[in-house]
Order: sequence, then structure tokens, then C-alpha cells
Amino acid sequence: MLFCPVRSGNRDMPVTRHFPCGRPSLASGVSWCQIHFMNARKLWSRILVIVGSIAMLVGALDPMEGSLIILPGSGIVTLGTFLGNSGRGLLLYWIWIFILIAVGVGALFGLSAFGGIGGNSGHSIGWGILILPYPVGWIMGIVSLLFRLIRSVQHHHAT
Repeated sequence: MLFCPVRSGNRDMPVTRHFPCGRPSLASGVSWCQIHFMNARKLWSRILVIVGSIAMLVGALDPMEGSLIILPGSGIVTLGTFLGNSGRGLLLYWIWIFILIAVGVGALFGLSAFGGIGGNSGHSIGWGILILPYPVGWIMGIVSLLFRLIRSVQHHHAT
């Protein structure tokens, strides 16, 4: 038997009690409570993906300081992908995007802490290759988000 959380009490002291789900099961054996939970999870997934996408786009306005927005933004999109049960392949793809961005941003700040690269810093421009995972991960993320947007629009128009 499944139990649904039901909130009661007043506004200052809400109480959550679990009662047997009074709604009938669907033909697939899934209760209304499970569907409600799945819909809430899907909603939060979409919210996180949208917020993370905006963060990744806004952070690109200034790639150095914006990396502090892009990195958590890619993490938020990864979390949203996980919550949305989007498939193992897409989740692994976003985990790799997050890792690439994290490594590149770490290298960016590490090299900046040691005086940067090129010019009078004493470090050759070749050290810049360590930063390369950052823009590669960002581009992979933006392309994935564009494909998601296109698929979403096509699915919306098909229904």
C-alpha cells in the first residue's frame, strides 16, 4: 500500500502526515501519488535546466569572471538532467561537460595565480592548452542545450 504525504495544521505549524493513497491505481499499477511525485520531479528538472542554461549564457559575457557563474550553471544543468531521468547517455555527457569546465576553470585560476601566461609572466603561451577544456566543455554544453530546445519545440508542436 502506498502512502501520500498530506499537509495539515495551520500556517505556522504545518504537519505532514502520511495517509493511504485514496486515489485509484492506473492500469499500469502506478498510483496517483507516484505520478504526482514524477510530475514534481520533472518540473524541478526543467527549472534547474533553464536556470543553469541562463547561467551558462550570462557567464559567457566575461569568460574569466563569468567562469564562476558558468561552472555552477553547468552543475545545475547536470543536476536537472539527473532529476529528469533523461537517460544515462545524456547524464554521462553532462557529467563530462561539468568535469571539462571544472578542469579548465581550475587551470584558468591556477595560471592566473602564478602570473598568467605569455608576456612578462615567464610562462610560455603553450601553458594555455590547460585552459582548453573550459571552452570545449562550454561549447559542448551550449550545443546540447540547443538540441534539447529544438527537440522540445518539435515535441510541443507535434502534440
